[in-house]
Amino acid sequence: MGADCSQPLALCLVSGSKVDVTLNRGPVGLTCYCLGVYSASREFHEPDVPPEILLEVVYDVEAYPDFVKGINGVTVKNRGPNNIVAEFDADMGAMKFRYTLLIEREAGVVRWRRLAGAFRANEGSMVHLGDGHYRYKNAMDPGFAVPGFAVRFVLERSLPRLIKELRARAHERVTGS
Repeated sequence: MGADCSQPLALCLVSGSKVDVTLNRGPVGLTCYCLGVYSASREFHEPDVPPEILLEVVYDVEAYPDFVKGINGVTVKNRGPNNIVAEFDADMGAMKFRYTLLIEREAGVVRWRRLAGAFRANEGSMVHLGDGHYRYKNAMDPGFAVPGFAVRFVLERSLPRLIKELRARAHERVTGS
């Protein structure tokens, strides 16, 4: 049994029995564990950076260790005209992860999906919607139960921070500073 952690239900363990509770706040004193796919999507407006520059920042995964918190190293394994296969070394606190993604670039969009390594599945995209509007979407199934606080951290803190880091890097490319 799995739960889509973008929805307000998660699996909680209470003295060994399973109880459904809301993920958003949950009853005090319960430790919630989410099983299945976590998905998050954010739309934002970035009028000061041309779309091709912001999407190039997303596609330029080799530079991530310089500005994305938690990405410690990226090794490109294969490079095609519109795609890259790259291995990522990352961490979230004390947990370390290594995974390989296929990253594809088309006009107005960058997409990625897991090929190997940590996590059962991972896929996402950054799409230019027009007029400086974008949608960042990511879905991940780690393949094991994860505490609810970790799900909330990823959905409520990490995703907005990543978008902020990508936008800041794009601004640096535009201004040269």
